[in-house]
Amino acid sequence: METLKPEVVALLQYLVPGFVAMIVYRGLIAAPHPDAFRSTIEALVFTAIIHFFVVIERWSALDIGRAYSFGEWTSAGQDIAGFLTAIFVGLLAVRITSFDALIFERLRRWRLTAQASYPNEWFGAFRREEKKWVVLQLIDGRRLYGWPAEWPSSPDTGHLRMQFARWLPYELGGEIVNLSNVSSILINVTDVRWVEFIENQQERRDDNKEPNSPAESGTKGSRKSASASAGAT
Repeated sequence: METLKPEVVALLQYLVPGFVAMIVYRGLIAAPHPDAFRSTIEALVFTAIIHFFVVIERWSALDIGRAYSFGEWTSAGQDIAGFLTAIFVGLLAVRITSFDALIFERLRRWRLTAQASYPNEWFGAFRREEKKWVVLQLIDGRRLYGWPAEWPSSPDTGHLRMQFARWLPYELGGEIVNLSNVSSILINVTDVRWVEFIENQQERRDDNKEPNSPAESGTKGSRKSASASAGAT
């Protein structure tokens, strides 16, 4: 069996931290996985960032070592620093892209970009409105009110898991069907025509109490709803 040349081994050792960071990032992010070429480019970018941090870490360690020596900076220590830094950089990238207000909102305020950190408008709407009750308008005309405990990262595939769910009437004055014996209900996202996020709800969600429906709480104040489209109208 032919052994790898030392130059190839050195190149792989140099690139490994970038791929570690990419695996951490892609494993925790909600965005769909890119193709192999783009993944390789991302790993190379991560590699450059990681080695930049490792250089700073080495300079800092040598500077501290002039006053307090903890040993020599060896190649094994450099590999450990690169691996730990790769995990840190991957987690930092997840944090930045999962929370729009952290960086992207500031960049939009400074007119440096018009983009959001979220992978699509569907995910961004649920992320921004994550503390609100929703009404799902289904393709067959039915309307389901409840708390979105889980939702897919894409409007094209997956299911929404609704808690404290109840079917709303087709017309005003109709009967509301409470699903009191149902802990949660799964709705295929492809069956959803649009989503309404309900504002001005005074009820608090807990494990022992169901919320009032929009029809029951409408007399307490005006309601506004923001809609996130999950398909063509």
